[in-house]
Amino acid sequence: MYTYHFLEQYNKRFQKNDALSHEEIACMFSCRNKVITPTRMNERINRNYKKHGRFLILFTTFMNENDMSEEQLKGIEDEQKILFKTIDKLFLRNLVE
Repeated sequence: MYTYHFLEQYNKRFQKNDALSHEEIACMFSCRNKVITPTRMNERINRNYKKHGRFLILFTTFMNENDMSEEQLKGIEDEQKILFKTIDKLFLRNLVE
């Protein structure tokens, strides 16, 4: 789920087009971001991640990697390593056997 604030920040930080309607911003984001890499939240990525519950994926803001702290980038990298190891263990190895 994407909040109104998320789409506003996406437009402000990426599209940079004040003439776009909310619907146009949402459509542009959806068209340009067809694949989302699921990443578990942790306190290093977002200090408020527990506020919305463990299983609710709620994107509240848009940030470019250039705007993230080293700690946030490292937190994302660590979570994605866990995800890819799990995918490899569960799916890819079963295809080879």
